[in-house]
Amino acid sequence: MYYMTSEQQPSVVSLGVSFDKENGKVAAAGGIFIQPLPNASDEVLDKIETSIRVLLPVTQLIEEGMTGPEIVEMALNQFETQITEVVDVEYKCDCSRERIEGALVSVGKEELKAIIEEDGKA
Repeated sequence: MYYMTSEQQPSVVSLGVSFDKENGKVAAAGGIFIQPLPNASDEVLDKIETSIRVLLPVTQLIEEGMTGPEIVEMALNQFETQITEVVDVEYKCDCSRERIEGALVSVGKEELKAIIEEDGKA
């Protein structure tokens, strides 16, 4: 809804996460974001909508061993697709003690006191 109201652009956003029942860790996570080019025809939008409507949840597809490009081809099965690049996604924290200290200092002494009173730590 956000993209239709703020950007006036039809979009598909489908995200999912599944957890391992034994250890509570993330077993699979993924998503699809499809945004047609401006002035896409109603026919194109209808094809996208039809494909997405029958698409299995992304996490289920990942759990079944499908790759990102395979999921894209499945999601856009009514179009000729061309994968131009595949990039591994990773979480990388660039945190450091100095950076955290700077963030805490920027909050201010009174706000830090309030956080500590409420949460027991900051």
